[in-house]
Formats: sequence, structure tokens, C-alpha cells
Amino acid sequence: MMWQRWKWPLAGIGVAAVVIAVWVIRSPGRPFNAVDWQDERLASKGVRLEMAERLVARGTLKGIPQAEIIGRMGKPAPASYSPNWQMVYWLAQGRGSSPTESDWLMIRLTDDGFVSEYRIVRD
Repeated sequence: MMWQRWKWPLAGIGVAAVVIAVWVIRSPGRPFNAVDWQDERLASKGVRLEMAERLVARGTLKGIPQAEIIGRMGKPAPASYSPNWQMVYWLAQGRGSSPTESDWLMIRLTDDGFVSEYRIVRD
């Protein structure tokens, strides 16, 4: 009788565990690591791009204050690169068909300095 009482809650927990495992495995890129992000050698190998892909896919940066972004990712590239975005980070060069292109993480902030929008763009 006790098994019958716990059968459905345990099945629900099992299904949730499988869904979470699939979500983690199928997420693009790699987990964010501040030390690796700020290592220019790894950035040139595409590590920063892989981390940014996961940040974008999961919506991780939304609502984070600008100071925290700088603390995690370091100082951004000059905003003059793209005046419509307040923070710009170089991710990688040469992904895709043209080795002269670069990928960038573009971050837009609210008036009070929180991340409102971000995306990866290629120039």
C-alpha cells in the first residue's frame, strides 16, 4: 500500500530529473567561467564564444547589474564599436565562412544599469 501512495510523486521526480539532464546536455556551448573568459588565449580558441552561446541560450545575463558583468567578464571593448549597445565583448574570430569576421557579445542596459538585452552578432 505504501508503494501506491508514492508511485506518482516518484514518477514525477524521475521525469523532472530526465528533463533537467536533457536540458543540461543539449544546452549549447559550455558553462561560464570568469577566469577562462578573461584568458585571451582561450578566447582566440573559441572558448569565450562557447560560453556566450550558453549565456544567451539560457537567458543568464538578463537583469544583472553592469558592475557585476564587468566583475565577471572584465572591461568591455569601447562602446564606440556599436553605439546602440552599452557593452561589447569580443568573442572569437573566423567562425563561419570568413576568417576576417568576428563574433561579439552585445549587451544593452536599462537606464539604471541592468542588462535588458544581449545577443551574439558577427561583423
